[in-house]
Amino acid sequence: MMAEILAPAGSFEALKTAVINGADAVYIGLSKFSARAKAENFNNDVLLQALNYAHLYGVKVYIAINTLVKNDLFAKRDHPQFYTPARKWGYTTLRAQL
Repeated sequence: MMAEILAPAGSFEALKTAVINGADAVYIGLSKFSARAKAENFNNDVLLQALNYAHLYGVKVYIAINTLVKNDLFAKRDHPQFYTPARKWGYTTLRAQL
């Protein structure tokens, strides 16, 4: 098994830079539930562009939910807006701290 080059991408520009420079995968944060409060992060509009761009080059996308959330948050009606579109569009992994 080969090692994977995993790069952080706090913005679409950072994602493109990682892809151009040979990353095998990138991890990103969404507008909410991201520990990188000062990063641009990704809203649904930019997320779709980013996923398409990364997949065009065969790069995997990991979405990190890096803030501590309670299990019941995933069951709430308003939470799926943050991960359902990404799931439909083809992220590789959703990682959360519970």
